[in-house]
Amino acid sequence: MHSDFLLHGSDANHSNKRRAGLTLRYTATEVRLIEGYEFWRDPAVQCLKGDASGFWPNRRLPDGEHPEKMAGVYGEFDGQPLDTSTKFA
Repeated sequence: MHSDFLLHGSDANHSNKRRAGLTLRYTATEVRLIEGYEFWRDPAVQCLKGDASGFWPNRRLPDGEHPEKMAGVYGEFDGQPLDTSTKFA
């Protein structure tokens, strides 16, 4: 784990599995966006007590892990075809 400001890299991915990255940014609810960066607002998820001002949207949190739902979008999960015989609870 590292800051998104860190210049970094890695060798080419020669495997048949997809390489993915995830960036998380934490900010105080008082922070406002610079003009032109409004698209950062939509995927925001509130933590702790939320935002009383209502500036940051309060998206519903996931109710657990559901790889079968991601596979429904991409037809696979973690680079491998979804095993349709598997039952998810």
